Formats: sequence, structure tokens, C-alpha cells
Amino acid sequence: MHPAFADLALADWNDIDSVAEFSAEAFAAFDEDPDLLPRMMRSPRTDQHLRPLCESYDFMDKLVLYDDPKANIRIRFRLFRPGCFDRPHNHRWTFATKILQGSYVHRLHGRDEQLIEGATPMP
Repeated sequence: MHPAFADLALADWNDIDSVAEFSAEAFAAFDEDPDLLPRMMRSPRTDQHLRPLCESYDFMDKLVLYDDPKANIRIRFRLFRPGCFDRPHNHRWTFATKILQGSYVHRLHGRDEQLIEGATPMP
């Protein structure tokens, strides 16, 4: 696997600058090697470790392309279907993301304890 992915284990995931630095290196690996993403997307088909970590829903697929359980590092590819929206939610872990196509709108809905299960997305 690409060395930039192993280097993600060196990031201090409680420090936004460290996350940005190491994530930028990992994202750059995809830019430097245009065949890297297509190769990695084939991995869950045959990799007995990655395959059960993938998820499929009617509105999106989550493919796990890389997983290092010892370092708690996982690279996922999320493919949203047309018309998909996500309900307000939080994350239990720090993460970095790169949008390959489309756009993203970040809305703050309030503190975690203010989120209501089953809320309707804003227009």
C-alpha cells in the first residue's frame, strides 16, 4: 500500500494541523497516481478483511479501501446516489475528507444534546 497511508498513523488526531498535514499527503497520493483509486476500489471484492467492513444502502455505498486496525486508520470511499441527503449527525472520531465530485454544505444545527432523532433536513 502507499506509504502515505501508513504515515496517517503518525498524525496526532487531536491536533487539526497534524490531521491536515498527514491527510494532505494521503490525498496527494491519489493525485500523483491516477490508477491508485481504481486499484483500491477493486480490493473489497477479493479482500476478506475489507469486504465485510463495506456498507450498502439505497442512498449510498461506503467502500472500505484501506484498514489498519492497530492504528485505527481507515480509508473509505462514499458514493452518494442522486438526491441523497444526510440527516444531522455527529462523528465519534476525527476525520479528514476529500470531495472528488459534487459539493458539500456544512450546517451547524446545535449541540449534540439538541439534535432530534428523525429530524427533517433543511431545504
